[in-house]
Amino acid sequence: PYCAYGVMLFHSFILFNNMAVLENCVVGQVKVLKWSREEARAHAMTYLEKVGMAPYINAKPRQISGGQKQRVAIARAIAQKPEIILADEPISSLDPVSARRVMETLKQATLEKFGRIDILVNAAGINRRHNVEDFPVEEYDLVMNINAKAVFVATQVFGRQMIKQGGGKIISIASMGSFFGLNRVVPYCASKGGLTLLGKTLALDLAPHGVRVNTVSPGDIDTPMLQFQAERYGNGNPRAYFRELLDKYPQGERARFVQPAEVAELVH
Repeated sequence: PYCAYGVMLFHSFILFNNMAVLENCVVGQVKVLKWSREEARAHAMTYLEKVGMAPYINAKPRQISGGQKQRVAIARAIAQKPEIILADEPISSLDPVSARRVMETLKQATLEKFGRIDILVNAAGINRRHNVEDFPVEEYDLVMNINAKAVFVATQVFGRQMIKQGGGKIISIASMGSFFGLNRVVPYCASKGGLTLLGKTLALDLAPHGVRVNTVSPGDIDTPMLQFQAERYGNGNPRAYFRELLDKYPQGERARFVQPAEVAELVH
C-alpha cells in the first residue's frame, strides 16, 4: 500500500503518487497500469535508482534505516506486479474543490476497473514544530488540512460508495498525540485528537450501512517524516533529537521507534 492524497485504497491494487513510474499524468486524470513481471521489476529498479537505493534491493532490515526500509518495501511491492491506479497531484497542493474533484475521479476509475471499493485507509500526515506564540497560521492550517480535513473529504467521497454497495472498511492513522499533549506541535495534536473523535463519530453514523470505521494510534514511527523532523528541528544533531523523542517512553535505553510494517499489520 502506498500513500497518495492522504488515501490508500485496497482492492487487489495499489494507489500511489509522486513515484518514479509516474509519467504524463495531470491533475484530475488517472491511469490504470497492469504490468508484466519483467515490466514490474524494471519499474521497481528504476524507482530505486532514482532515490539512490538500487544497491539495497536485497538488503536485510537491520542493514538499512527506516526511510530506506520504506523505499525498499515500495520497490519490492512494485516488483510483485500489482495493478495500479495512479494520479499526479497531492491533496495538500490543491484547493478543497479541486481535491474533491480528484478524489471523485479516482473513485470512478476504481469502480470502472474493479466494480467496488472495499477499504479506504487515510494514512498521510505531516507535522510542524514551533513554540505556540510563534506558530505560523499558514503552517497550522496546512497540518490541519492534511491530517484532518482531507480525511473527512476522502471518507465522504468513498464512504458514499460503501453505503451504496452495502459495506466497507475505513481506517485512519492517528497518533499517540490523539490522547495527550506533545511539546511544540499544537496543530499535530489538535488534528490527531480530532481524527480520533472523527473516527468514533463516523463509526456510529456508518455502522447501520455495514461500514466499519477504526483508527490506529501508534507512537513515533521510523519514516522519512521523522528524519525530516530531525533535520529541520534537531539543531544540527539528529541523533540527539531522536534520543529526546525516545526518552519519553518507559523502556529507557531500550526504547525504539515503531517500524512502518508493524503499523501496517494492524490495517486490514
